[in-house]
Amino acid sequence: MFQAFSQADASTTKKFGGTGLGLAITRHFCRLLGGDITVTSQIGEGSTFTIVLPDQAAAPDQSTAPAEMAPDLPRANSAGAGAVVTVLVVDDDPAARDLLTTNLGREGYRTVQARGGDEALELARKLRPDAITLDVLMPKRDGWAVLGALKADPDLCDIPVIMVTVAPDRGIGLSLGAAEVMTKPVDRGQLTSLLRQLLSRDGPILLVEDDLATRETVRHTIEKMGLTVAEVTMAGSH
Repeated sequence: MFQAFSQADASTTKKFGGTGLGLAITRHFCRLLGGDITVTSQIGEGSTFTIVLPDQAAAPDQSTAPAEMAPDLPRANSAGAGAVVTVLVVDDDPAARDLLTTNLGREGYRTVQARGGDEALELARKLRPDAITLDVLMPKRDGWAVLGALKADPDLCDIPVIMVTVAPDRGIGLSLGAAEVMTKPVDRGQLTSLLRQLLSRDGPILLVEDDLATRETVRHTIEKMGLTVAEVTMAGSH
């Protein structure tokens, strides 16, 4: 019930509405907050959905604090122009991992492979890659759960994550913080073009907002990503 699905009848005259993403998104948001959602149902009586959330955020796990960057894996964000860009490739299928690794290597990216969700989180904390490609359908901890853990970690949440999946789950991926969702087999040209856009550090980000509080919040978020901000409050003013 909590898995994403699509309806066979997509016409406007169908009896039941819905896109098939509501409960899936709800469950992932609950788990992002450290809780969960369950359901009990009886035919003819109805269903009861129960959401349980902790009353306060859990303290960061000191045992999994990000380790110092490995010396042979420099980041473009911190080393400036010409530095190697590292992409963490996460997939339980060895053939899929190797294909992405080969394609990215031809474009000059350095890759690190993770065979599953737990290993992906461990390597992300240790290496702090510039970007992550993340498979969805994996055993134990699936890609959505890994994405949720990445976006809930203040030290990792700014790393762009590109979901790769055999199912068209773009809506749920973007709602959970993915930079993009790509369908397998991933097109090499589209992937490298997307990475160039996500990792570009050329020129400032133009911020247009007349509300001071909102402008300051957005500026702070952008500056945390190591980008320069140029502000515009009204037409003709800076």
